[in-house]
Amino acid sequence: MLVKWNNGLASAGRRPRLALVKEGKIFQFLGTTIPGVAVITTTDFKKNGKWSNTTFHLEVGENVGVAALLAPMHNGQWDSVGSWDAAHATFQEIVGKNVSLDALKAWMLLEYPGTARRFDEIAALLAEVSLEGDPVEFSFGSPTNRAITEGYWQSPKTHGGHEFRLRGDCGEWTYAKKEDIIPPAGCIILSILHGPGMHGGMVTVMYQMVTVRSS
Repeated sequence: MLVKWNNGLASAGRRPRLALVKEGKIFQFLGTTIPGVAVITTTDFKKNGKWSNTTFHLEVGENVGVAALLAPMHNGQWDSVGSWDAAHATFQEIVGKNVSLDALKAWMLLEYPGTARRFDEIAALLAEVSLEGDPVEFSFGSPTNRAITEGYWQSPKTHGGHEFRLRGDCGEWTYAKKEDIIPPAGCIILSILHGPGMHGGMVTVMYQMVTVRSS
């Protein structure tokens, strides 16, 4: 099977990645042949300063899964995913092959260390509670100019009768990260996404309601 992949930097500083999967293991393509997994047949280098890039033509076996990854604009590659289990299912769907969870964790710790830490923190929190239903998402944004002057991007947001606030050192929802959100009691924040839109764009928060297990 022939695979064509370009390593050029994308807009907003996004770096493409190519991961190959064989027999449950993940191999990160770093521009050289991976024996038994992928063989470089031709390359095409284009010089253009920081936009210089190389197009690789790879011959990979039919038993090799391919994941060409590029983070979406405004967010990280895995910002919309809220747990190791969800990431595991998503990655296996992309490559069309079975991958061990341990292999995924080791790979993400190298390639996406911040995401790996987030998943570990969420796993530690979830281990101490019982889930109430499925994860929930809500979105807000694209306010009017008047709403902005009245503090729209700094004010708490309400969903399902629950109030979500920002920590004092985080100025606005437009720049907020998961750890900047103060959730209501019995709630764990799984992720926050930022999207395009008028006057600061759109924000989507994913959360999970839980109950603390009795000792």
